[in-house]
Amino acid sequence: MGGCGYLPNTTKTIDMKCPKCEKELIWGGDHDYEDYGVEGDGIVSNNSCSNEECDVETVTIYTK
Repeated sequence: MGGCGYLPNTTKTIDMKCPKCEKELIWGGDHDYEDYGVEGDGIVSNNSCSNEECDVETVTIYTK
């Protein structure tokens, strides 16, 4: 499964790209802010780069 995120308050999706090589991110899982010790309500999404030659291991995205 590729990295695809929903834009807030819409049904539109966006392709999630690696900030370094621009390849598609692979979704690893979602967690609540509380799981990360962050105050408030929101989702933390863990993703990894699909490019095996890229040295980016994890991309963590915080959304409210």
